[in-house]
Amino acid sequence: RNFTWTVKSKYMKKTAAFQASSGGSITVTVNIDPTDKTVSAGIVEPDGTRRYVNGSRSVYHEFALDQTGSYQVFVENNNASSVEVDGTYLVR
Repeated sequence: RNFTWTVKSKYMKKTAAFQASSGGSITVTVNIDPTDKTVSAGIVEPDGTRRYVNGSRSVYHEFALDQTGSYQVFVENNNASSVEVDGTYLVR
């Protein structure tokens, strides 16, 4: 699944919820423009816990899952200006 977002300053954008199973994984890839901005990209677990990695230019991480239920992928922008992100996530 793909997403293309403009993420405003001090804002977090999330995908629609989707189902994933314990023992599986969610791989998140995000390309960031401008490339000198750092964002947080990750997942929201069924219990509301956020797990994420920080990066600039691009972010890639595979999150191993220990819960079954409803997940979301998110990008959070703590910069003073908006960023453009192109991303994908793969549920296994």
